[in-house]
Amino acid sequence: DGSRFIKLCIDNKVDIQATDEPISTKSPVEMLQINLLLSIADFERSNIKSRTLQGKSSTFEAGNRAHGMIPIGYNKSMKVNDQALVVKKIFSKYNKVKSVTKVTAYINSQDYTTNNNKSFSRKSVYNILKNPTYVGLIKFGSVTKLGNHSPIISKRLFNSVNNSLS
Repeated sequence: DGSRFIKLCIDNKVDIQATDEPISTKSPVEMLQINLLLSIADFERSNIKSRTLQGKSSTFEAGNRAHGMIPIGYNKSMKVNDQALVVKKIFSKYNKVKSVTKVTAYINSQDYTTNNNKSFSRKSVYNILKNPTYVGLIKFGSVTKLGNHSPIISKRLFNSVNNSLS
């Protein structure tokens, strides 16, 4: 943080001079100004962090997705879109073959792509299979609850897949 940088400079006999403000590390009064500015910046960072967490928490409590990438199969407002078919195929194919590698090869052979128009990786398929969003749940921290969005797959299929993934 800023105070460690200032201390490092002072310990190494390096003076700091601001170009747009009459502030430097040459006098105690100017050091006080620097420390006050650093404290205010730290206070602002803490406030931003706190407000962001509060906003995410209230979004989650309202039943909405609080953060992260939009899962494939949903649009920004968490309405099911055309790519939900890919999600359904990934789950049903895995339930049959019990292999993430085989599912990945199958999905890519069908020319399906991710939200970023890229081929599916083994990790992306695995993450889809583990994502509770697809059964209508949302997660924030360690808490999972029913969300306001429509599920794409059944809980039975999700549980079947995840029991064999474990």
